[in-house]
Amino acid sequence: MDAGVILADFSPPTEAYGSGHRGIDIVAAPGQPVRTPAPGVITFAGPVAGKPVVVISHRDGTRTTLEPVTATIARNAAVAQGTQIGVVAPSQWSHCFTHCVHWGLRIEDDYLDPWRLVAPRVAVILLE
Repeated sequence: MDAGVILADFSPPTEAYGSGHRGIDIVAAPGQPVRTPAPGVITFAGPVAGKPVVVISHRDGTRTTLEPVTATIARNAAVAQGTQIGVVAPSQWSHCFTHCVHWGLRIEDDYLDPWRLVAPRVAVILLE
């Protein structure tokens, strides 16, 4: 996905149906290209409750969800990391105060931190 400002980071709920943020919201303008965060296969591209969604299944069993994204690539297409798979849909589909793309990652019914696909988190200790 093209670089953007993070509006909301992953914040998993403490219990199955608890509150939290099950993905990452990235500032994005309607029409902006959306690219795959990791290689996989497009397993769904269409509306979910009227909102355009693209799902990419990865070899490790995880699934990336990107919304609101209008697909420009066909279902069942194999994609490499960085492949453009769609464009940000018009603003009426955004759930953010400013327009954004919601990037989620799941394995079965469990939500995972999407950052694990693109960059390991590194602990840094600053010493004076």
